[in-house]
Amino acid sequence: MKPLPGAREIVLNFQQKKIKIVIASNPMFPMNVQLTRLRWAGLDDIEYDLITSADNTNYVKPRLEYYHHICQAIQVNPEECLMVGNDAFNDMIASKIGMKTYLTTDSDQMSIELSRELAKDVRLEMPTPNFKGPLVDLAKLIDD
Repeated sequence: MKPLPGAREIVLNFQQKKIKIVIASNPMFPMNVQLTRLRWAGLDDIEYDLITSADNTNYVKPRLEYYHHICQAIQVNPEECLMVGNDAFNDMIASKIGMKTYLTTDSDQMSIELSRELAKDVRLEMPTPNFKGPLVDLAKLIDD
């Protein structure tokens, strides 16, 4: 992992606006690993409302229970949330519980192809994101 240009500024902007922020990385690792990954991304010194990890989450993506758990943990209804992610299936599946979704286009095509294969395996259709674009455009969306 390496810092994604603009990511830190976006997170700090959301924090300043009192928007709840969750690191909803697939919780296959314990918290210490998630914190290391945040350090690699240059985002470890920011306070989050929740960081999902194997220590605090019983479900993984693309299970809808994972997204319900996040909403319960931060005491917000799914309809009040925006899931931002780079995985066309595992992240955009959050729309199935009423979350709005934003698919970042900053990542490589391999993640998207893998998601398509996963969608075929579980016989679910690939969710269409509400919004799509580079991460830097996310700030404009929130400001509108």
